[in-house]
Amino acid sequence: MYQAVRNLDDGVNRLDEARTWRGPAHDASTQMFDRATRTTSSFKDYTEKVSAAMQAGGSSIAAARTPLLNKADEIDHGGDLHVSDQWVLIRPGQMSAEKAENLQKLAMQEQG
Repeated sequence: MYQAVRNLDDGVNRLDEARTWRGPAHDASTQMFDRATRTTSSFKDYTEKVSAAMQAGGSSIAAARTPLLNKADEIDHGGDLHVSDQWVLIRPGQMSAEKAENLQKLAMQEQG
């Protein structure tokens, strides 16, 4: 968008040099395109900064996503814990008191 406005601004400016359009209307047009060029330049700079921030943020999120999903799968499908959307419970079965205590600690730890 910036480049299109910039090209129009250049074209209007060259009309005076080519002596094809002069006068108050040309001057007003030149001022309008100068303002439009500055505005679109600011907008271009802003969108480039937003794009860079989103790319950096996306990389950070992607780096954290895989380990988090792996940990969730480990909790959901492995071991002696049963995980639902609301609870982390110890699966029923025979076990020593020490193992039950360790699983209780793990369940509390996984619930944060």
